[in-house]
Amino acid sequence: MEWLNKDWKLIVKQTQLHQDLLEPFISFRRVLLQILNCRSSTMEHLLQSASIFRK
Repeated sequence: MEWLNKDWKLIVKQTQLHQDLLEPFISFRRVLLQILNCRSSTMEHLLQSASIFRK
């Protein structure tokens, strides 16, 4: 999970100004976390996603 979080932070940083590019990554990551059954990471991801979309 550590490498996934590290890559995610990089993706967010690079696409922060381009919401249309970031949205597919957010959806993909949510599904991936659900498949891996990572409840705590899924909750953290949802909170981060909400924060990103508010900006």
